[in-house]
Amino acid sequence: MSLQVRNLSPAAVLAAIVAAVLVIAAGGQAAQATVPPRDCKIITVSGKRYTIKADQIRCSTARTWSARYLRAHRGPRGYRCRDFRGRLMVFRCLRKDRSFFAIRR
Repeated sequence: MSLQVRNLSPAAVLAAIVAAVLVIAAGGQAAQATVPPRDCKIITVSGKRYTIKADQIRCSTARTWSARYLRAHRGPRGYRCRDFRGRLMVFRCLRKDRSFFAIRR
């Protein structure tokens, strides 16, 4: 069986080559691994202890922002924060793929 490309225009041949390269490139990408949030140690606010966790944020920044949120309920600009009552998780703040939260200890 032979492949005949005599009757194809140069644009069609180029389109077929580009499509083949895109298919090969898409198949070669590895899947992204899910990484759990980083443990950023325990902070104490108003005599209560909280474990701070952060994802895509530095721990020092997450601890500072968490302490501010726990004291004044003011989240960082651009973040959506939500309180959780009756649960170990006290609050969570999100901005796209970045997040930080506190767990009561």
